[in-house]
Amino acid sequence: MIKHVKADIFTTDRDIIVHQVNCYGVMGAGLAKQVKEKYPDVYDIYKTLCNTVVPEVLLGTTLMVQINAALEDSNRK
Repeated sequence: MIKHVKADIFTTDRDIIVHQVNCYGVMGAGLAKQVKEKYPDVYDIYKTLCNTVVPEVLLGTTLMVQINAALEDSNRK
């Protein structure tokens, strides 16, 4: 079951934030841009992947990026 919640995704107490991006290494607007600004390491890993793999191969895949726990705790404030 899907539950829709209207809130700031960065203030969640959950362990995982899920967010969709394109397969071209661009996080230039909306939530993608906010993730890029808040977690630059996520963007770096995503950009490297996009520059390494053909975009058509990336469609429908998932990239899991672990955030440093100390950084995550400070960003939730």
